Amino acid sequence: PSQLSGGQQQRVALARALVGKPQVLLYDEPLSNLDARLRESMRTLMRQVHNKIGVTSLYVTHDQLEAMVLSDRVCVMDQGVLIQTGTPLEVFNRPSSVFVAEFLGAANILNITHLDHESGLVTLGSDVTLQVAHWPNSGVIKPIEALKLVIRHHHFKLIGSQTSPREIGQKAVNHFQAQVMSKIFLGERIRYEFKIGQNLKLIAELPAMDEGPEVNSHVWVELDPNHCLVL
Repeated sequence: PSQLSGGQQQRVALARALVGKPQVLLYDEPLSNLDARLRESMRTLMRQVHNKIGVTSLYVTHDQLEAMVLSDRVCVMDQGVLIQTGTPLEVFNRPSSVFVAEFLGAANILNITHLDHESGLVTLGSDVTLQVAHWPNSGVIKPIEALKLVIRHHHFKLIGSQTSPREIGQKAVNHFQAQVMSKIFLGERIRYEFKIGQNLKLIAELPAMDEGPEVNSHVWVELDPNHCLVL
């Protein structure tokens, strides 16, 4: 056994657990000590094994990607309390709290200074107003200082030099000018830091289709209200 690689040891451990045909299988962060490429191959193998044998599996992990890849349902816990359950897509797109939003993917978490439930407008800082489509659904009215606006990094879209709102169906999209403060090449994506208004900073990750705008340039950015979550 001491001559087996990490991936081989994990495969042997999985086979040992399965040979007794258990009704429930518990995984406790089984891939935490493997390198990135081996983790990816083991995730694929474990999903294939699960689909083949059909045994109920409970998988504990701090890795949100593992949770998304392996799960039929995700249960998010905070300090021992179960705070949200659902399919990976449900939990990712409609988090029930800021904790869930931050845990399952990168996001901008922004303070709200004013909101209007009738118009669906929220104000950030002193001079930035955005249209939102989703409000808290818990039925509990929170004070303004407890509310946050959550926007995933990948939901922004560059639209060049247009200066008037376009329409998605019959609903106007958010459409604003931004200054590029920084730019980091990540391979398949480019991470930008934008400044909108006087001093509001936003992180956006966009496909690296080309070199894109340079630092200190100004661009027009589009953001669908359906991707603006008030939590």
